[in-house]
Amino acid sequence: MDAEHAARPSFRHLLSPHPGWEPDIGGMYNFPPDSRKSMVLRCEMDRSGVRRVGFRPVHIDRMAVPEPLDPSDPRFAEVVEYVTRITDERGFPARLTIEGDLVTVT
Repeated sequence: MDAEHAARPSFRHLLSPHPGWEPDIGGMYNFPPDSRKSMVLRCEMDRSGVRRVGFRPVHIDRMAVPEPLDPSDPRFAEVVEYVTRITDERGFPARLTIEGDLVTVT
């Protein structure tokens, strides 16, 4: 993204739901901060079906590179808390449990 694109009314309109967020002109990932909280799915299956489902918390950096997070990294907890909050807000009946670097979903 360049400054000219970021100044266009069509792009400025996209900023309105995200007060305080400004694009990172030098970066490759120009989406609101919450979109950096991401995950990699893990689904364990056998002949009887799905055994376990979970995700590995990930942070997407300013150059759009996903970084798997270690449980000791504070951003790991931020992703888990974010997923818990948005799941609860939507009324989805899911429980998240941290098991090492995997967050299982039941």
